Amino acid sequence: MRPEGLRMGINSSAHERVAFVIGVAQARRTSITQEMAVRGDKSHVERQTQPAGIERDQRLPTHLVWCVVALCALPLVMSVAGVDFGWPDRAPDLVALSQRAPAARIDALRYCLQGSFLHNLLEWTAVCLAVLTALIAFIHFALTRTLLAPMIGAALFWSGCVDAFHTLASDHFIHRVADAARFIPITWTASRLFSCVVMLVGAAILLVRKQGRAKWDRGVLLGAIAAFGLGSYALVYYCANSEHLPQCLFPGHLLTRPYDLIPVLLYVGVGYPLFRRLDGRARNRFSNALLVSLLPQAASELHMALGSSRLFDANFNIAHFLKIVAYAVPLAGLLLDYMDTYLSQASLVAKLERSSREKDEFVGIMSHEIRTPLNGIIGNISLLVDSGVTEQQLEYADTIRSCGEALSGLVNDILDLAKIDAGKLILEQRSFRPDKVVKEALAVVAPVATRRGLELRQSLLPDLPAMVVGDPQRLRQVLLNLLSNAVKFTECGHVAVEASLAGRDGDMAELSFRVCDTGIGIPLSMQAAIFNPFTQADSSTTRRYGGTGLGLPICAKLVAQMGGKMEVESTPGAGSTFTFTVRTSVTSAADSMQQAPVGALPRSLFQLRILVAEDNAVNRLVAIRLLERMGHHAEAVCDGQQAVAAVQRNAYDLLLMDCQMPVMDGYAAARAIRGLKHGQRIPIVAMTANALADDRQRCLDAGMDDFLPKPVSTQQLYNLLEALRGPADVGAVT
Repeated sequence: MRPEGLRMGINSSAHERVAFVIGVAQARRTSITQEMAVRGDKSHVERQTQPAGIERDQRLPTHLVWCVVALCALPLVMSVAGVDFGWPDRAPDLVALSQRAPAARIDALRYCLQGSFLHNLLEWTAVCLAVLTALIAFIHFALTRTLLAPMIGAALFWSGCVDAFHTLASDHFIHRVADAARFIPITWTASRLFSCVVMLVGAAILLVRKQGRAKWDRGVLLGAIAAFGLGSYALVYYCANSEHLPQCLFPGHLLTRPYDLIPVLLYVGVGYPLFRRLDGRARNRFSNALLVSLLPQAASELHMALGSSRLFDANFNIAHFLKIVAYAVPLAGLLLDYMDTYLSQASLVAKLERSSREKDEFVGIMSHEIRTPLNGIIGNISLLVDSGVTEQQLEYADTIRSCGEALSGLVNDILDLAKIDAGKLILEQRSFRPDKVVKEALAVVAPVATRRGLELRQSLLPDLPAMVVGDPQRLRQVLLNLLSNAVKFTECGHVAVEASLAGRDGDMAELSFRVCDTGIGIPLSMQAAIFNPFTQADSSTTRRYGGTGLGLPICAKLVAQMGGKMEVESTPGAGSTFTFTVRTSVTSAADSMQQAPVGALPRSLFQLRILVAEDNAVNRLVAIRLLERMGHHAEAVCDGQQAVAAVQRNAYDLLLMDCQMPVMDGYAAARAIRGLKHGQRIPIVAMTANALADDRQRCLDAGMDDFLPKPVSTQQLYNLLEALRGPADVGAVT
């Protein structure tokens, strides 16, 4: 096989395998995210399908239902047994009161009004339960987006408001015209009938609305709340200001309060079928609780209609107690649903966080395991070429090096994607020349473009700032990716790059870059999808041109990190134009970093004494040979403990430290060296295959000064060594 074929085969195979592994790693996280989104976006009332293997009872517990039945029957049983729940108000004996002490007189008056006090206590308990149910219903709606809870919650809220008016106006805290004997019975009947009607209307709205019309849910809910509120206001206004309220209490008749039978008939004839159907559709504890609450609702009205002949008698108080039970049952069902939803979502969040940690650990391990042998491969190839080879051997070596660099670039792409998704990508801020970055990117693709017979065009407009502050490495990465794609997908014609100033506001400038080609183009239907990871415009593209589909998604996210955006215009068969902008600050500072010469291994004019701590024999040998070829004196140890001992014996200008070593790792060794008297001054640079942002920070926290990810570029190593040279610590090579 020729070198070109070998290179394409290795690249394609490596890309496909690593893309498959990363796709599998992301699958679990994606599935959990989708499950959480589904659970968090229940926007209509319909049966919720449980995940496989999870069986949950969506009914109220049986013992709770029997408790409700017992509470409804217990007052009647106790009344038959002779227990009197009535505390009617009594007219005070004014003569007897006048003969008592003031404190005893107040107690006697309280005893005469105990019926009113008990009525207030029962009513306010019911009001608090209704309002609490409404509040929790809207909180539950924020979690599930299910319309059932807020719709019924709104009905209960306005019912509670009417009950509050009934209580306050009975004690003259709110103005009323009618007397208590007529006002209290009619407002009870009106409030119970209003509560029944709004509950039934809310249930009917939920049943008749079309499923899948979630976008109208907010309007339907707000409309229902407004209608219920207007209805309650009209009822309150009429009862408070009418002098001739209808008579509702008929003592001595079989039906002492016949109007209270209307809610019973509505609950039995309309409410039961409605709530049963609603429960069958929603299948949750709240809907089931609404169905069960019809029992205390009907029992309360029956006690009032058939037994209450005056204010505050036994049946009057029992009816108020059962109204509390009727409000408490939906609250219990809603709380059970709320706790279940909250715990389920908390469990999903924990799973998602665990999956994210597992993915980060997987990426870190994969990075370490791939970078370690790559460092040996690329380093040995550099040494081999530098030692002198034939033209054919150079071609083979170049093939191996390009394959290794391609795999290294793929690992870098995966790490970049992981860091961007995790929000851990930190952009560098230093001075650089944007025109120089463009020229460097063009210089990289120039040999390939020349072999393919393509013309490279460069346009640097005069308004482009000479010096800006930003991240030149990431900008170069974006440009190089776009230019590499343009060259790869262009058979004939040209590839052009243009850089200009899009806008400026004081010291802030928006730079614009355009990369155009005359290649195969991208169909309109795929132009948005190409910015998704592992996606290419055509499935055959991967087989013909190679690649994993990671480059453009990473570029788009990098551009967004730099405050800009990326766009594409393309016509199939005519070519593509990628345009992106970045925001930078304009400066006049010069970039003084000395660049190593291109070609053979660079030689330094100054000699450093360097200690290399590396447990891998191949990487240890490569590091020693590279440093010696650059003109430095290098020594090597196999673990952190040996590195600490070597620093205690000798003086070094630099320590290159691997992080994962036996006996003592690099982090512990760095801390131990910093604890030595003369170890404070030695620069320690991590040279490790762990290349995530957290790994860099961990190295700095351990006392290291810098960070070189494997495989180590000779350019990066040269720049690092040149930056460390100084007359106080090093001497010129003789």
